[in-house]
Amino acid sequence: MDIEKVRTFYERLEPVVEKLKKQDMLDQPVREDAWTPRQFLHHLADAQTQAFYRILWIITEDHTVIKPFDQDDWVRITGDYPVEAAMAQLKGVYLRWYHLLNGLDETQWQKTGHHPELGQVTIKPLVEYYIEHGETHVSQFASLVEM
Repeated sequence: MDIEKVRTFYERLEPVVEKLKKQDMLDQPVREDAWTPRQFLHHLADAQTQAFYRILWIITEDHTVIKPFDQDDWVRITGDYPVEAAMAQLKGVYLRWYHLLNGLDETQWQKTGHHPELGQVTIKPLVEYYIEHGETHVSQFASLVEM
């Protein structure tokens, strides 16, 4: 697992988003019947914030039940907000997430929670999933613009 990706996430995301803005692409769907970059950024802010809190709950509670959320419903509600709101949230949550992950001991990495759709989840694979989730969206955005 590469926690460095968490530390450097925002500095890699920001120039891509600036290019999307300059090329007036924030509100163009990434493909037919897909979300726009603006919507994806709000989705990413929601999902990665959930990741941070899910890890905190698993660490601090016994037998934590992780509440799922409907990403499509959330995007319908928040997807047209200013992109700066999502960016500020991502900057903060990734900084907090990096420090949280960096401070976990081996016992904490092994703690588990229960997700109603996935069953028992352990912190380490959950973190790996969310790191990859963020990386996938950064790559997706970068593929839309010339860097």
